[in-house]
Amino acid sequence: MTDTEGAAARRRVLLVDHSAFGRQALDELAPPVGFDSAVSAELLPQEEQDALQSLGVRYELATEGSGRG
Repeated sequence: MTDTEGAAARRRVLLVDHSAFGRQALDELAPPVGFDSAVSAELLPQEEQDALQSLGVRYELATEGSGRG
């Protein structure tokens, strides 16, 4: 994403498999600090949720039927 595209985005969301949290590779690929929220399909451990919150990233659990239509 270019700087221009990023500036135009209203909301930056990190969609990630829950098993990727807590691994250094995730930080190298997409540091959570640049996102408004992070979404996973399975509940993250509390320490991971707390770490996201400390970075100002809102954590959301994806649930079936939670999409906007």
